Amino acid sequence: RDTSSVVRSTGKKKALLVGINYRGSPSELRGCINDIMNQKQVLIEHYGFNEADIYMLHEDLAKDRWPYKAAIQEGFRWLYEGAKSGDLLFFQYS
Repeated sequence: RDTSSVVRSTGKKKALLVGINYRGSPSELRGCINDIMNQKQVLIEHYGFNEADIYMLHEDLAKDRWPYKAAIQEGFRWLYEGAKSGDLLFFQYS
């Protein structure tokens, strides 16, 4: 089903996706990284996002892209940078 008309944007589309499984902790989760990987595909395939405009933070990336507080704050700076009326900004935390 083509859903590109559901989300109307006259400007740039950007997304920040954060997935934290808390690996190695007593509260380790399974699936949070999978959640954002799946969301990335949905944004690209169904909503017309460019892969280069999707910023991901998760524990399978290099340590500087792990979802620590400073990295998440930097992600939000990237997301908001240059934003203007008509842009579509998307955030997911899983």
